[in-house]
Amino acid sequence: MISEKEVATGPTKIGDLEFSLLNKKVGNKDLSQGDGVSKEPLVNIYAVEGKINTYIVNILTYIGAQRNKLTAQQLENSLPINKQVALRYNPPIAEINTEIKQGVTCRDFQIIFDGPENQTEFNKVHIQFEYSLIEGTQSVEAIIVRDNDLDPRVSRGTITTPIDGRG
Repeated sequence: MISEKEVATGPTKIGDLEFSLLNKKVGNKDLSQGDGVSKEPLVNIYAVEGKINTYIVNILTYIGAQRNKLTAQQLENSLPINKQVALRYNPPIAEINTEIKQGVTCRDFQIIFDGPENQTEFNKVHIQFEYSLIEGTQSVEAIIVRDNDLDPRVSRGTITTPIDGRG
């Protein structure tokens, strides 16, 4: 199992991207839906000035306070945040239909964890990471970020476009 000291900060290559984990925090204060907990991740992405095909992504989400440790298999294609939470990148590029446009090309990111059903208490998770396209990697119009409780398989998500260009 991964220790806190072994949590990747980057750069780490996953699929067609190179990642660097810039900031991470998993809160330990239990919150409830009444505390303003969002049901979907809040996300922004922007191009890094002076770096070609490099983007910074900020994710703020709330996940169940009760979580199990992730296994090595569950951590595949992921950057561990701690022993119970990871950021997963799912290549290849996905096409998503939105209310505004059909066939939006997206990179697919997930905050993965494994927790029991029907939780009423949540922890705030903040992840900031930088990613760069490896040479020859296709550009996309947006990213999709979802919470993914591995058991049960329930996802919630947000689609976000870069402020400057294609990511």
